Amino acid sequence: MLTFRRILLGLLVLGVLVVALLWLGRKPLAEGALERALASRGVQASYQVKSIGLRWTRIEKVRIGDPQRPDLTADWVEVRLGGALSSISATAIRAGGVQLRGRLIDGRVSLGAVDKLLPKGYGKTPFALPDLDVDLSDARMRLDTPYGPVGAKLDGKGNLAGGFAGKLAAIAPVFGTRDCAVSRATAYVDVTIKDRAPTVAGPIRADAARCRGVVLAEPAVALEAMLGPALDRWRGTARVEAKGLQASGATLADVSGRIGFDGTALDTRGTADLSANAARLGTTRLIGLAVNGGFRTGGGMRGDGNIRVVRLFPDPALAGRVADAARSAGTTPLGPLLAQQARSARVVSQAGLAVTSDLGFADGAVTVSRVVATGADRMVLRVAGGDGIRFGAGQFLADTQVKLSGGGLPMIESTFQRRGDGMTLGIARIAPLSSGESRLALAPVRFAAKPSGAMLFETVATLDGPLGDGRVEGLRMPVALDVTTNGAITLNRGCAPVAFQRLVISGLTLQPSALRLCPADGGALFALGNGQMRGGATVSAPRLAGRIGSTPVALAATGARLALGSNGFTVDRLVVRLGPVNRLSRLDIGSLTGRISGGAVQGKFADTSGKIANVPLLIDQGAGNWTLRSGALALMGGAIVSDEQVPGRFNPLVSKDVVLKLVNGQVAVTGTLQEPSTGTDVTKVVIAHNLRSGTGNATLDVASLRFGKALQPEALTTLTTGVIALVYGEISGRGDISWTADGVTSKGRFGTQGLDFAAAFGPVTGLKGDIVFNDLIALATPPNQRVTIATVNPGTLVTDGSIRYQLLAGQKIAIEGGDWPFAGGNLTLDPTIIDMGQASERHLTFRVAALDAAKFIDHLEFENLSATGTFDGVMPMIFDASGGRIEAGQLVVRESGGTLAYVGDISNTKMNVFANLAFDALKSIKYKNLTIDLNGPLDGEIISKVNFNGINENPLSPPKGFIARQFTGLPFVFNITIKAPFRSLLNTARTFQDPSSLIQQVLPQSTKPQKPPVQPSESEPKR
Repeated sequence: MLTFRRILLGLLVLGVLVVALLWLGRKPLAEGALERALASRGVQASYQVKSIGLRWTRIEKVRIGDPQRPDLTADWVEVRLGGALSSISATAIRAGGVQLRGRLIDGRVSLGAVDKLLPKGYGKTPFALPDLDVDLSDARMRLDTPYGPVGAKLDGKGNLAGGFAGKLAAIAPVFGTRDCAVSRATAYVDVTIKDRAPTVAGPIRADAARCRGVVLAEPAVALEAMLGPALDRWRGTARVEAKGLQASGATLADVSGRIGFDGTALDTRGTADLSANAARLGTTRLIGLAVNGGFRTGGGMRGDGNIRVVRLFPDPALAGRVADAARSAGTTPLGPLLAQQARSARVVSQAGLAVTSDLGFADGAVTVSRVVATGADRMVLRVAGGDGIRFGAGQFLADTQVKLSGGGLPMIESTFQRRGDGMTLGIARIAPLSSGESRLALAPVRFAAKPSGAMLFETVATLDGPLGDGRVEGLRMPVALDVTTNGAITLNRGCAPVAFQRLVISGLTLQPSALRLCPADGGALFALGNGQMRGGATVSAPRLAGRIGSTPVALAATGARLALGSNGFTVDRLVVRLGPVNRLSRLDIGSLTGRISGGAVQGKFADTSGKIANVPLLIDQGAGNWTLRSGALALMGGAIVSDEQVPGRFNPLVSKDVVLKLVNGQVAVTGTLQEPSTGTDVTKVVIAHNLRSGTGNATLDVASLRFGKALQPEALTTLTTGVIALVYGEISGRGDISWTADGVTSKGRFGTQGLDFAAAFGPVTGLKGDIVFNDLIALATPPNQRVTIATVNPGTLVTDGSIRYQLLAGQKIAIEGGDWPFAGGNLTLDPTIIDMGQASERHLTFRVAALDAAKFIDHLEFENLSATGTFDGVMPMIFDASGGRIEAGQLVVRESGGTLAYVGDISNTKMNVFANLAFDALKSIKYKNLTIDLNGPLDGEIISKVNFNGINENPLSPPKGFIARQFTGLPFVFNITIKAPFRSLLNTARTFQDPSSLIQQVLPQSTKPQKPPVQPSESEPKR
């Protein structure tokens, strides 16, 4: 009716316009009154007045609005005028080729420029058709609306107040909103008017109509309606036919019926009597569906009625699929139980049901207040009471009671309660099911139809029965069973908690546990369709506890997955804890795969780490194969072994032949540890651990570990870095570690028959001795450990010495003392404690006693110097991150004094008299006091201050006429400062932290001491 009313409105405007033009045309055209009137209203228009008669006036080529896109055009218009001169009006209009363009804006029709020609106040009074004779031929209108464009054509003649008859054709390609729309709607109706009230009769068709999930295919309506004088009411009937209807998973075929209506655009009442030859709801088939009732549109579409179904048939394939599921389940507890349900489903699907129902609908939703369904074997289903069941508009709400009996099915009594979440389920009580050794008890079952038409059943199941070579007891799991529209069956599309009281398989017994079970790959836990079974489960963060044999075991993982078809599974980041809480052994497996087959479980593991009880060794990057058979667990593969302490006392080692066995609570591990870069065998490891008592032991057997070019200690431990390097030699020994619930004890003995290396204080050769550990884990020893050293060169070669020491916990060395024979005297090392674990200053104090100057100079191979005397002194050395240095070192001659003779050539013959005199005295001087002070970095210039006094005993012959002979026997005082590298000590102690540069500088060709300068530079003062 909207289109018809808009066309009439356009015609009225056209008539008013013509009357206005004619009235203005009677004015003197010379004065331009017509143009001024149009201009005063801001209207563009063009026309041609062809003739003006006493009763009829003809105007042609009428254009109003934008010339390029006019709002109204007409090929010709003839107007019959009536009334007095002062109140001229149109009494009849004939028009041809009329085209009107309009837009619907905010509920009002706008005709563009034509709106400016309408009388003031137009539209504010109730609409009424005018007393006007019209004769229209090919009058067309395009109305653009927010719901889509509408095109209309009207042909007819007669008085609009009564007697008009014509044909109205309209078309809308797409008309409606996002929620409700009609595609390609057409109308071809007869229009008649009596007492200003139009009557419309004729067919209205569309390709499809959809509204909020309801789709009507090819609807056709035979309409007969009478409109009110103001075009705001209607009354009539509509005979409806459609090929089909789809709504919320329901499909109806061959829909037909009658609809009666009476009301306004705001509120219309009516009745409906519809039927469908066949229908389908999901996999449910219906025959002979009939619906009748009443409706009202005010405040939203609503109504009530009755539905009758001659026969309702559930999908017969459903029973077959359940039977297939029973066969696929095999010897699991579900097998015989599913077979029992298949037999019951077959009875219902074959016999069908007769159904009657009372219902109502409102706001796009349907409310079922009563249902009675009867079937074979006196099966009766009744739904009644409360507010009924409401579904549609994206919701499923229920407030009623349901009872089921007969048909070979268990007695069910259900109560529906309204929840408002679209998946409200009926609550039913079902007796437990038993078959053979299997038993299934269901908690109250909730069930409903999904919007797609599929059926969903939800409950909590408690299951007992066989499982592989074991048994499950008290398995409690929420169940969501889907029966889809194509008859496929799926179990648990979503995640659900699963708990069991006891699970036994392959010797592993698990205690009561709870898990969260989810379908694999977003599918279902179990699915049966097209005769094939598939499915799988994932578990997020499982936690399990139990025993292997009699040993406690705890299992945890970030996730696990089980494939039903292959009996295979994968576990991510599995954490295994074996033994009592106070003496746990742990195994962390990044990836574990397995398969249950032949009474055993076997598979692969990767990215594995672990630790056995109190053993201070860590296992990492383990990978290999595993088996679990008759309660015996075995792992075989490779791994990396490292120190538990941080930082580690030794570098990680690898093993390619690790074997771990767990049988009757006894863990046995064997393997050979190798240095990873060279593949050198370091030690064989044998570990035994009793999980019940928490006791065990480990043996580390180092048969022969040889250091050389291929392998150096820093490849095995960081403790030697900056301490020794270039190690050549062999060590061997054995370590034993034992543990109980109270703690760990360890011991060991390692030794060498000859070890050469470079150290911070000089190159060492021929180190021999054994080291006995009373705490191998802490690397601690008893006091008075002793090694002998063939040679050491801290700047000058020292031989046949020994060092006494003790290793303390915390990477500390207690130096108890060191002794070397040296130049007729002794060189000793004071007791001190060196912290190898901290980057701090390390102090070594060497003391010199009874050093024979003549032997010392001979030892140094000074060719131009000879001396006598006995010296004592101290050489404090400090080593830190920046290198080594001497602080306050001093050598002092004993009271007996000595002699000194320098017989080398004087390099500068141009010295003055007194300089020559001084060097002459040095050629033979007897001194009473001589002190040498030493200070400075070992890797730079050592400042040596030599202070001595003595008597020149035998000077050389002076030049002729020189009186120096007079100075023979006179005392001389020498203060000499020598700046020079500290002999070979510079080369052997460049740094305490990194001996690499030291090593390069202590090679054999550089060990011979260089002759130190004695003569001071000419530029220095001499005394």
